[in-house]
Parts: sequence; structure tokens; C-alpha cells
Amino acid sequence: FWGGSPSSDQGGTGVTLIKFVQISDSHLFPEPRSCLSGVDTRQSFLNVIRHIQTNHSDCQFLLHTGDLAQVPVVSVYRWFLGQMGVSGMPCYCLPGNHDDPAMMRHALDHSPVHFQGCMDVGGWRLIMLSSMQYGSPNGRLNQVEMDRLRHHLEQANDRHVLVILHHHPIPSRSEWMDAMMLENSEDFMCCIGRHPQVKGVLFGHVHQAMDCHHLGVRFLSAPATCFQFKPRTRSFQLDSLTAGYRWFCLHADGRIETDVEYL
Repeated sequence: FWGGSPSSDQGGTGVTLIKFVQISDSHLFPEPRSCLSGVDTRQSFLNVIRHIQTNHSDCQFLLHTGDLAQVPVVSVYRWFLGQMGVSGMPCYCLPGNHDDPAMMRHALDHSPVHFQGCMDVGGWRLIMLSSMQYGSPNGRLNQVEMDRLRHHLEQANDRHVLVILHHHPIPSRSEWMDAMMLENSEDFMCCIGRHPQVKGVLFGHVHQAMDCHHLGVRFLSAPATCFQFKPRTRSFQLDSLTAGYRWFCLHADGRIETDVEYL
């Protein structure tokens, strides 16, 4: 792992910390200098990676929560893989509604990038799901993904758990955005509600930072690496906030320490 082992004993205190950074919604194009809403998404992505390297050198891995591509073609994913290889940072990623999951798996599941799955690190389990459904911007966890979620939760034993997906399972309070949230959020909530080990749910899609509690679980989103959506709006509006990311420190006792940073 870049910057250290997956879990590290800080200062001999016996407290195991897991440090990682969540990035999301990069909307990369196959051509250099291509812009979306006035932002060069490739350059903005690279700026974010450099900022993480400079300010979070103890980061153990990256987590990309979807919409890696704006145009889902092989060259986009290979460019991303190349940049991660240059950075030396392990990266775990899952698909968003703009992505092609089969293409991502074929192009990206090569070191240092890993596609979806489940990872145990320290006393934590990270369960990564695909909420993408072809032909729709809305999210849905199909039967295979729901079964994966149940299986990994049942096998978590005494580990603390983070569940990770692209679409937001709770309302963002932006009317236009909430028309594209996770369609079967009630089934999802019932599933995680049966397992008190679940400490947090991480997601992207909303292009803004959210941090709230629901039914004893913390729900967290990361800003996009390109541009942000203005929160609590009835129709699409861009925010003045720039590209950003969210960092995490997971504690052995189940606490989640986190904050967002903007460039």
C-alpha cells in the first residue's frame, strides 16, 4: 500500500488506524482538454491527485465511487489506470451511471487498480456494490448485488463495516437530483439495519459533500473531482465550490473521522 501498510499503529498507542481518501464523479473524456460545464475534467482530476499526494502522504489507498468516465470507452479507463500507476496509489473503484461495468472490469482490474469487491482491512470490512443500471441515471441494487451485500454482512462477524455504492440511498434535498437516487433504497436500508456492524454508507453521484446520520448509520458523500452541484435546489445548478475529495480515518473502536477538502 502506498504510504504504509493497510493498518498502522500510530505512535505505539495500540490504536489501529486506516487512512484512505474517497474521490468521485471524475467524468473523464477520451480526448485531452475536453471540458464538461467549463471544466477540463482530466486536468481537474490530476490536480486532485497531486493535492492528495502533497497533503495526505499517509493515505493507504484511494476509493473511487463512480462516474469515472463521462464517455465510457476503453481509452478512458486505460488513461485512468496509467495515472494510478504513475501515482503509485492503490485504488478501489466501482461503477456509476455514466460508466460501463463490464468495460471497467476488463480494463481496470489490474494493479494498482481494483474493481469492486469486498476488502477486509484492520478491524473493518469495506463492501463495494454496483448500483448502476443500463439505460437509466437512477440507481438500483439488483438481486445479485443485494445477495452479495447480505453475504458479506453475514460473514463480517465482529468487524466494523462500511458499505459503498455510487447512488445516494437517502434524499439529498435537491428535487432534480433525488429523481435519480437509489430506487430500492428501502430494501437496502432494511438490509443494513439488521446488522449493527454497519457504521457508515459512502456514495458519490450528488457532486457535493453530505454528512448525516440515519437509523444510527452515518451517510457520507464526497465532492466531485470536477465541479459541484449547488445543494438543495429544485433544478440543476452548479455551485461555486471547486474540485475536492473526502479523507477518512477509521478507528479500531468503530469511530469514523472524516472531512472534505477543496482545491
